[in-house]
Amino acid sequence: MFRHGVISMMGSQSGFNFAIFAGGYNSSEVQTATVNKYGFTTDIISPGTSLLAPRVKISGTGNRSFGIIVGDFFNSSETTKYIYATDNVIAGTALLSAVSMYGAAAGNSMLGFIAYKLGTQGYVYASDAVYAGTNLINSTEAMAAAGNDSVAVIGGGIVNSVVASSTQVYTYASNTVAAGGNLTSALQDLGATGNASIALFGNGMSSGGGISNVISKYSYASNTAVSGTALPYATSDVAATGDANIALFGGNDLGSPYTNSMSKYLYSGDVTLAGTNLPPSAGKSYLAACSGSPGGF
Repeated sequence: MFRHGVISMMGSQSGFNFAIFAGGYNSSEVQTATVNKYGFTTDIISPGTSLLAPRVKISGTGNRSFGIIVGDFFNSSETTKYIYATDNVIAGTALLSAVSMYGAAAGNSMLGFIAYKLGTQGYVYASDAVYAGTNLINSTEAMAAAGNDSVAVIGGGIVNSVVASSTQVYTYASNTVAAGGNLTSALQDLGATGNASIALFGNGMSSGGGISNVISKYSYASNTAVSGTALPYATSDVAATGDANIALFGGNDLGSPYTNSMSKYLYSGDVTLAGTNLPPSAGKSYLAACSGSPGGF
């Protein structure tokens, strides 16, 4: 990973020292194609290259070379690639079936994993090939997903019309799905990211409409979750990403004017703190995030 204290946006063998936050509804409730780059070690936000078109209710994944943005409010099979080294934005290979506003994405170093309702799809980074994956056990919407190099964990969301704490675990090598352990809270419209050992599921909305700042720490090894340190901002409809040291939960669907808040979670010590807020032009809700230095692999 990058050394702390080195201010750099340059690539290395380990990736790029920034995340991107893309699309979503901005503070004026307008769909946006805006992309912002967030420096992990600097907390500095700089403009990125806009998406090819405004998109909302989207998900992001990717490897250390590029991010993949999928989904849209209007059932879309389009994918968009953000090339970290050049800040170029290009169209990717279309998905086999459209992903609507409540899907989720994760991935490892070789492929992206996209889930929506029952269906799953894989995106092979090296060839831009897309394939159908094994169906989930339960049809799920408004969930979040995170993973490491072996598995993706799909957690929370709406399952059979009920806001759930359940998880499902997708194993890349075998293309299989199994039930995982429950999160510590039942939430929809949450965010998720992780490092090689744990996934963090945070923010979101309860069945009663309450907005959350809680964190569930999910162990890939044991398929169990424990409570983490609460985030500084309670909100929903966020995008989450990070590197091996820091998790970011960005966006804020509450208040007027909207603050586009950024919560940071430090894996070492389970410390949470406020990050640099995204600018007003950025997506505040239903946006996507990708990492140039993913923490899970």
